Amino acid sequence: MIKAPHFIKGYSLKKGGNEEHGLLRRPRRAGLETLYAALLISTIELLFSSINALPKGISNSS
Repeated sequence: MIKAPHFIKGYSLKKGGNEEHGLLRRPRRAGLETLYAALLISTIELLFSSINALPKGISNSS
C-alpha cells in the first residue's frame, strides 16, 4: 500500500498543530459540510498520489 501525506490547505493532517487536523480528530466541533469537504479532499489527494506512483507507460495510456 502506498502511504501518501494528506494535506488540506497546505497543512499536513498528520501533524497536530493546525485547525484541519483538529477538525478530523474531533468531528463534533466541525460542521457536517466542513467534515465532508476535508474527507473529500484527502480522498482525492490519495487518488492522485496513487496515479502519480504508476509507471509512465500505464498512466499515459492514450
